Amino acid sequence: AARSYEAERRTAEALAGEERLAELLSLTPQTRPGIPQPRHGTDGEPVAHPAADEQGLTPEELDRFADDLRDLLDDAVSSAERQLFDLRTAAADDSRILGALGDGGLLPPGPDVLATVEFLGEHGIPALPGWRYLAQAVDPADHARVLAARPELVDGVIITDPDSHARAREALGDAALLPRSAVAVGTAAALLAPTPAPESDSGDVFLVPPNPAMHDEHAADEERQALRARATERDEEIRTLAARLGKDRELAARL
Repeated sequence: AARSYEAERRTAEALAGEERLAELLSLTPQTRPGIPQPRHGTDGEPVAHPAADEQGLTPEELDRFADDLRDLLDDAVSSAERQLFDLRTAAADDSRILGALGDGGLLPPGPDVLATVEFLGEHGIPALPGWRYLAQAVDPADHARVLAARPELVDGVIITDPDSHARAREALGDAALLPRSAVAVGTAAALLAPTPAPESDSGDVFLVPPNPAMHDEHAADEERQALRARATERDEEIRTLAARLGKDRELAARL
């Protein structure tokens, strides 16, 4: 019996010595007598550290506050699980955005646009994807205005030689490319035509904010850097939180 008691005592002492338990009790609204609390130095004094024998709880304190500790651990586990879910959801969202931005440079336009540009090139008609023309020939400060005014051409094909417009229409009319999307074709002048007066816009049609990697390499690079920095910080937070969650689950099981 004495040997069994000593074994139980050692187990209780090992559990009571877990700093996490004292930390949890120090966060409760009321200060419990006999429980180590965070110590703060006064002005001009160093922070006082507990003596070696003051670390953690005693087995008696552990027994006295066992029910409170179970409740605190349950709350801590539930809170950490919610936080981890939110963090991992945010990480997945950022990963999707980062994937959409690509590894660097500008993203290619859609396959229907590329096929149209390639076909026109084969017939000696100079053309560019609208996104590429926007990136190369339009001041970035004007991108939003042009996008709002001519989204179909930005996402379409620009004929860079206006004299080839009629030939392009004829060639594409006979080409049977059969694109799966609506591919608008126009001249650079049509793309850059004066914007309609604001009062003439009913607001019934609007543009979903486009991927900056389609038309602004600098903006896309900044967005990638911000996302990667945020991902690094979040990954560290996830690792720390997951480790604490695992420890709290272990302590809850041992209690």
